[in-house]
Amino acid sequence: MELACETTVEAGMEVAFVAHLESVRPRPYDFDLPRDSWDLADGIEQLFPEASQCRHCGGCDSACPRGIPVQLAVETAVEGRIGSAGDLFDACVMCDLCTDVCPESIDPNHLGLWTRRVTASSFARPANLLRRLAELDRGHHDVVIDR
Repeated sequence: MELACETTVEAGMEVAFVAHLESVRPRPYDFDLPRDSWDLADGIEQLFPEASQCRHCGGCDSACPRGIPVQLAVETAVEGRIGSAGDLFDACVMCDLCTDVCPESIDPNHLGLWTRRVTASSFARPANLLRRLAELDRGHHDVVIDR
């Protein structure tokens, strides 16, 4: 099985669609919630309380077409190692297959997305990006291409 979004179309190719189940619990989350890195683990407990109930059945690992160690990534997030969990989920394409097979309704892909976004929002922005954004605010829209 391959993901359609990563596969070049060829003659004779067959496409199958996976019917997705509705999430048992909506996942609205606010990136301003964990202002202090000490509170990140509490954010997981609030937003993904099911994550600590993982049965370690391995279904999510088997279902992942990207080969992500989903079970390990969920466990890593629950342990409070948010950055490491985000790194493990880095290749996730949000296909929902791990969520569809999870007997505890953890929504591992959404947990992974949360860890990636919180990690990114917690770090200082690169100086060159901040400088460029300031230039754009002042109306400097020049694009210079090095050749």
